Amino acid sequence: MAALEQKYRIIDKLDSGGMAEIYRAEAELIQGMKKKVAIKRILPHLTKNAKFVAMFLDEARLSLHLDHANIVHVFDIGRAGSTYFLVMEYVDGVNLRVFGRTLRERNRPIRIAEAIFITMEICKGLAYAHEMVSPDDGRPLHIVHRDVSPPNVLLSRNGEVKLVDFGLAKAASQVEQTDPGVVKGKFSYLSPEAASGIEVDHRADIFAAGIILFELLTGRRLFFGESDYQTVELVRQAYVPSLLQLDPRIPAELDVVAQRALARDREARYQTANEMHDALAQLLFQHGLKVTSQDIGKLVRRCRGDQPGGTANQDTRTRGVINNLIRDEIGKFTSLESVGADAMGARPLSPDDLANESASLMQRDFVDPRSWTNEFVALSSVPPSSTPLPETDEPPEVFSLEQALEGTADASSQPPPRQPLPWRRVAAAVLIFAALGALSTYLLRWLGVLGDRGG
Repeated sequence: MAALEQKYRIIDKLDSGGMAEIYRAEAELIQGMKKKVAIKRILPHLTKNAKFVAMFLDEARLSLHLDHANIVHVFDIGRAGSTYFLVMEYVDGVNLRVFGRTLRERNRPIRIAEAIFITMEICKGLAYAHEMVSPDDGRPLHIVHRDVSPPNVLLSRNGEVKLVDFGLAKAASQVEQTDPGVVKGKFSYLSPEAASGIEVDHRADIFAAGIILFELLTGRRLFFGESDYQTVELVRQAYVPSLLQLDPRIPAELDVVAQRALARDREARYQTANEMHDALAQLLFQHGLKVTSQDIGKLVRRCRGDQPGGTANQDTRTRGVINNLIRDEIGKFTSLESVGADAMGARPLSPDDLANESASLMQRDFVDPRSWTNEFVALSSVPPSSTPLPETDEPPEVFSLEQALEGTADASSQPPPRQPLPWRRVAAAVLIFAALGALSTYLLRWLGVLGDRGG
């Protein structure tokens, strides 16, 4: 890729969040070949935060090695000046949150077979990541997504289901640790152990997949309080109502699957994502439920209004402005693969890298959950918010990592505190004042002597 000097042409802006912006672009290859890609651009004000940049690069470093049909593929990572870019597979579709909301607005509930199919595809992607091993010695890398939630599940117009954003994962190839006290993930999709300050493993992802299955089947939120603290308390308690009580049409066997995936004790859950996938597949077979990716694709196209590209009808002037804003940056794009190891350590991992870094990093925690448990305990002394629930059933947009970083960015914009003067400067000032005092005394005496003589 470095030899080809691949360039990217921005088409339009797809989305933006607290950490990055997503653009749709074309990769211009050799001999006029083009490929549609998505480019994640780190927000400019965060490039001054070395820790965030390192975490952004860690996401790319890990994602470069995830190659599965149910995971969004990362092609390249690069830098233009002080701005970093992640070049990813472009998924022409919608995320699961938009998918569910749009169908509800159109009074078209997600059918049982469709909910099962989507969850099965999520399980396939998770199983691949959870079971990934070092290509050198076959040692497990212990990858955990940690943020399996509707916004991070993409559905394409062809019915593909793909997980995105493994940047919050815990893996032996991580080179940066998270600040203690930062809960990385949406509170409504935490596992009970994460909400209780216990170190998580891959079974936290299985719990999150169970939440998604429950919400797809019922069209309602499972853990959603009036405040962040109340939401976390609901997750801790992990009370899951029976699906049969909410909808008698749901097969009893499916309720058993959901209850097991959502068991408060992780030892009682499915121990692997493959195990959960197989249970759902068996249920489809037993009840003669037929569903394919084509069925999901039809629904996605319905959500998108059957407009390829979604934003293809965006105003031409707007697209021109967007192109002008970042054209220079993209034009200076340099793949970090072509320059070797970056200062932040982001580069494609070789088998030796995976083995060596796994050995040194397996001994340290990616997150110290004890500290943010204390934060929730402290919150318990604060009375719950009296703010009524919003009319929408959308989850509270809480990304503790982003809020923490935004706070860092805000703090960095304040004038720095005044530093105490070095002792040498103070000593020099004292000597100067002493010399001036002595000189003044001498001059006064000299003038006095002249006055006496003149008298």
